[in-house]
Amino acid sequence: MVQSLKRNLKQVQQKVEKLEKRLLGLVKKNHQILLTQLKSMPGVGPKTALMLVVLTDGFERFTSASHYVVMLV
Repeated sequence: MVQSLKRNLKQVQQKVEKLEKRLLGLVKKNHQILLTQLKSMPGVGPKTALMLVVLTDGFERFTSASHYVVMLV
């Protein structure tokens, strides 16, 4: 049972890694500059920058910075 669970976990981890790479490729294709700018900020790593771009549609969903902040609260 334990071996089966370990195999399943490994498969899921591989699928997640594959999806993350695919998502990164898509974001780089459409928002490379924004992704680079976000990653240059202290404390913002590749995954955080990627998620910010994806969740905000490249910050196109908001008309101003204050609108974005209000949506976070």
